[in-house]
Amino acid sequence: MVLPKILESPRLRGGAIFVVVYLLNVLMPVSLSGDSRWTIPTALSIIHRHTADLRDFTPAIVKTHFYMMECVAADHTRQYPLTSLDQCEVGRMYAFNPVAVPVLAIPFVVVIETVMQAVSPITGGLVDRFEHPVLRAFLTGDAGGSKEILEILISSVFAAGAVTLIYLAALE
Repeated sequence: MVLPKILESPRLRGGAIFVVVYLLNVLMPVSLSGDSRWTIPTALSIIHRHTADLRDFTPAIVKTHFYMMECVAADHTRQYPLTSLDQCEVGRMYAFNPVAVPVLAIPFVVVIETVMQAVSPITGGLVDRFEHPVLRAFLTGDAGGSKEILEILISSVFAAGAVTLIYLAALE
């Protein structure tokens, strides 16, 4: 048998585990976005505007009833939790969660967004076949509008990487 011979190497088995776990995570029909819901918008804000301020995502913030959002005023006073836009008229709106995860996601967001925009002239023609707004945004190269898909693609890399590292560490 060829397959067992190939998988004799621990590195190749680790690679196979990475691919299998990644695909399982990406293809899983159930996906929840709780505390991580502002990861992609924060990464996009850092990439495009060099700030973690989420003011550009105000419609999504209002739609989620200001979930995990805080306002930081010019004098550095913080308002948390937010319940309306009136509480943050002149301040900056940030996700309450630490910025480390969005920073780790930045390289992945840059690559995915670049690829999305490069292929959007081709995939944009498929938009009429789909009704789901997130999928439509993804096909047209809109990273902000398809943040849920990007979140799944990127978090699956971290999950598969963690499982693979645990496997390789267990071998030691």
